Order: sequence, then C-alpha cells, then structure tokens
Amino acid sequence: MSKIRNYFHQYQKIPVQAKAAMWFTICSVLQKGLHMLTMPLFTRILTTEQYGLSTLYFAWMDIIVIFTSLKLASGVFNNGMIYYQEDRDRFQASMQGLSTVSAILCMIIYFLFPAFFQKLLGLSPNLILSMLIYAFFYPSLLYWTARQRFEYRYIGFTLATVGMSFVTTLVSVLFTFFEDKGTMKIIGYVTAATAVNLVFYIYLFVRGKIFFHREYWTYALKFNLPLIPHYLSMIILNQCDRIMIANMCGETEAGIYGVAYTIGKTVLLFNSAITASFTPWMYEKLKTKRYEGIPGVSVSLFVLIAVLGAGVMLFAPEVIMIFATQEYMQAVYAVPPITAGVFFTFVYNQVSTVEFYYGKSKYIMVASVAGAILNLFLNYVAIQWFGFIAAAYTSMFCYILFAVCHYFLMRLLCRKNGISVNLFPGKRLALLSAVMIIITVGVNFFYQYNLIRYGLLLVMLGLTAMKRKKILLLWNRMKEG
Repeated sequence: MSKIRNYFHQYQKIPVQAKAAMWFTICSVLQKGLHMLTMPLFTRILTTEQYGLSTLYFAWMDIIVIFTSLKLASGVFNNGMIYYQEDRDRFQASMQGLSTVSAILCMIIYFLFPAFFQKLLGLSPNLILSMLIYAFFYPSLLYWTARQRFEYRYIGFTLATVGMSFVTTLVSVLFTFFEDKGTMKIIGYVTAATAVNLVFYIYLFVRGKIFFHREYWTYALKFNLPLIPHYLSMIILNQCDRIMIANMCGETEAGIYGVAYTIGKTVLLFNSAITASFTPWMYEKLKTKRYEGIPGVSVSLFVLIAVLGAGVMLFAPEVIMIFATQEYMQAVYAVPPITAGVFFTFVYNQVSTVEFYYGKSKYIMVASVAGAILNLFLNYVAIQWFGFIAAAYTSMFCYILFAVCHYFLMRLLCRKNGISVNLFPGKRLALLSAVMIIITVGVNFFYQYNLIRYGLLLVMLGLTAMKRKKILLLWNRMKEG
C-alpha cells in the first residue's frame, strides 16, 4: 500500500506537460491498438471482398473530410489558440461555423451530380450519404481534441477519445450480425461516431455563441486554403494505393492490401504520439532560439522509429496469421514497404515543423502536390505491370522523395532565418534511411527462414533493453522542455 502511495505522490510531482504527453500517448496506443485487436474478428466475419469495401470506404472518407472540414483543426487552429488566446471559445466556434458551410457546399455539389460521384467513388448512394453526414459533424471532435491537447487537458481528452473508440468498435461489431455485413459494419461505425460528434457540435456552438466571425474566417482561409493541396496530397499518398487497387484489381485485393496496410502502420502508434510531443517542444525551441538540443533528440527519435519498423517487418508473417487468415497471407510482402513509408513519413513530420513554424505554406504545397501526382502515376503503371503489391513500393518511393524535398526546404528556411545549427543532421539521417531501405528489400528473403528472423528480433530486443534508460531520458527531455 505504501508503494502505491509513493507512486501516486511521484505521479503528482510530474509536470502537467509530461502528464498530458503520457496520457495522449496512452490514448493513441489504445485507439489504434483497439483497431488492431478487432481486425482478427472482422477478417473472419467478413469476406475479403467485404473487408475490401470497408477499406475503400474509409480511404475515400479521409479524402472527403479534407473538403468538408478544410483541415481547420490542423495548423491554423493551433496558431489561432496563440493569436486569439483571450477569445478561444469564439475562435473555436467560428472555425466550426466555417467547416459547416464547407460541408453544406460539398453536399450540394454531390446532390447536383450524384451519378458522377457514385461512379467515381465506387460506392452505393446510401454509403456516400452516410459519409457526408459523418463528415459534417466530424470536425467538431477534432476542434475539441485539438484544444484539449493545446491546453494539456488530458483527463477529458482521454475519457472522450477512448470511450468513443470502444463505442464505435462495439457498434460496428454488432451491426455485422445483419445481412450485407460489409456495408453494415460501415453503417454501424458511422452511426455511433456521428451520435458522439453531434454532442460536441452542439457543445462548441453553445460555448462559443457565434457562427460567423469575419476576422477569424478570413485569417483561417488565408492560412489554410493554400495548404489544402498539401493536405489533399498527403491523403492521396496515404490512400490512393487502396483506392486504385480496388478499382484496378478488385475489392478482394483491396481487402488483402488493407490488412497489410493496417499491420505496416502499427508503428504509427508511436509515430503519432512522438509527433504530438515533439511538435510543441520544437516550437518552443525555435521560439526561444535554443537549438543545441534538437539534433541529438531528432536523430534518436529517427533511430527509435526505424528499429520499431524493422521489428514489424521481421515479424510480419506471424502478425498476419494472428490478425487475419490464410486468405490474407499474400499481404506479407506489402508490409515491409508500407512500414518503411511510415518511417519516411515520420521524417517528413519532424522536418516540416520548421516549415509550419515559419508559415511557409507555399513551399509545403509544391512539394506535397508533386509527390502526390508522381504517386498516382507510378501506382497506375506499377499495379498494371506487377500487381497490387507494387503499389506499396511506389508509395514508399514517393515518401522518400517527399522527405528529401522537405529536408532541403527546411535547410533553406534555417539559412534564411539565421539558424546555423543543423537541426536534423543530414549525413546520419541519410545513413539511417539507406539502412531502412536495405532492410525493406532484404527482409523478403528471410520470411522462409524463421530462425534467422527470430534471432534478429532477439538482438533488436536486447539492444532496446540496453538503451532503455537513454530512451526514457530522451522522452523526459522533451517533456521537461
């Protein structure tokens, strides 16, 4: 009992920033972990084609939300929390008002040309309508959670996000007991999520007591509209492979690829949590011009994500057998490049904090659009010539180019702003990236040799255990910063 009290007292002494970061990390792990835990259930309840329909639906969902929300809960929202800190309630409500108008315009466009969009999306009218309703209310949750993060209010954030994850998952499972299981799984999720988002939608307007604010709308549109091509390009990089596979190969192949995508993206459990902590820490360092600690922290984080990614690649066959069935086994060869893509996405996320800090949205947009267009072209060619697994490699290639472009943009901005310190050491990052690519290609030859794979995994676990104090020290440095 005394030990428990001691742990509690130690916890009470932790700074609020550290507590918030810890709970935000736990939330991220629980949310994505819950998705992973239910995947074995859905891959056994649904056929590969039905699972592919779900994959296609949520891929399109991420794209539609860009247009309905204008991504106002991203960079511009955090900036607004700083610039209008004395009027945050009204700023938050006005952002919701702006996204509401955008969502209504999207609905009008759909109802003017329903046949066109049904053919484009490859979805039934009922599913498209459910998507639009979901996208109408979804930004409300984003505004609320973004503010909770910004103000380090981790208790309400944790209860709301984890609770919603459990509710939507449970309802999705229950709805699969009806006929047309693939469609009903989607409808179940959307119904539960929309009900929760509606509560936040009402709450934000009641608290802010405003719908339109000319200054806030003008500021948000000037900041975010140039970034829409960037956000859309990032979603295309993330989602177009599954959409193109569904259209060019079929929903069965999209379902198999969707399983590989979910497994390959498990590293995002840590990626998202680290980014959520690194970004405010990095902003503070840039604001106070204390650059000396950034290179060491950034390289250590890159190594950590690379090691986690390599572990997922090596263990891919076993993970697929746990989370899916033999029908999905072909997905194992898509896991390494998808996981490598997560690593290079992480590189971009950290490097681009400098671009976002200095508000250079045009630079970000050009690099993003170029990467997305290249990915569409390469996917179209590669899928036709080599099959759906090739999409994972073309996407990885585009992520690499994307990270490289943003690295040089970051260096340019540093020189323009008089930052002589190399915030993200290029030589070490290039060496680590080369090792990651070699592992991605080479691991395919070890899938038949279990002893080699297990041996490498034990070595990695041993090294991680040896460096555990350094990892914890690194984490604490960011929190205390």
